[in-house]
Amino acid sequence: MNSEQLARTLRDWVATKQKIANIKRELTLQTNTLKRISDTLTSTMMDNNIDEFSTKTGIIRHKTRNVKKPIGVKMLDHSLSAYFNDNTEAAAQLNTFILSQRETRVVHDIVQVKPPVQK
Repeated sequence: MNSEQLARTLRDWVATKQKIANIKRELTLQTNTLKRISDTLTSTMMDNNIDEFSTKTGIIRHKTRNVKKPIGVKMLDHSLSAYFNDNTEAAAQLNTFILSQRETRVVHDIVQVKPPVQK
């Protein structure tokens, strides 16, 4: 790749990166708007005992489900401590073993570092 192609590739990369950033910003804005509307709609449906609405595009349904929280370091430590009847040494050993067995993977990426603003 000669220097002209490299310069063009870099310009394209920066322009594409900027387009993606703009799209992500718009997506975040729309997602927040949808979340706000969904919260209002959910509370209205719960207050009025409404299970679903029929629309031209389909059915809008309110459903409830139980979701378990992810296992974090503190939660794992607390659970192991309770399992081992407050034997913190055994719980700490098992916690250390479990956390050390987590798989690691290498990820390669290209990032753009903005220059500092000079005053």
